[in-house]
Amino acid sequence: MLKGDYMHASKIGLRNAIQPPSHEQQTKKLKKACKDFEAVFVYQMLKSMRKTIQKCDLFHGGQGEETYQSLMDMELSKEMADLGPGSLSRLLYDEFKGLLDTKPQGAEANNVTKIEK
Repeated sequence: MLKGDYMHASKIGLRNAIQPPSHEQQTKKLKKACKDFEAVFVYQMLKSMRKTIQKCDLFHGGQGEETYQSLMDMELSKEMADLGPGSLSRLLYDEFKGLLDTKPQGAEANNVTKIEK
């Protein structure tokens, strides 16, 4: 790249960087966000449920067991997210997808003024 070339947005890809994401990209992001939300929700629920269980000093493993249990609960919550047609993530996705479909696409949606060459 020459010394003056850094001023040209097309050479470094800035022109594409200001383009809004496609509808497909937005739906993928929405699905992931809904699934991640459900995973966090389930994790917090599992964490709260485990606090209600009384621990015996004979079998309780201390800090190591708590760390392992927390990691296992995180993985379990990720697996439990989006399991069936009535899952929280699918319900959220269906609700928010309707909003995504009604939102206008392009520069007008983001109040971005399109610059002509």
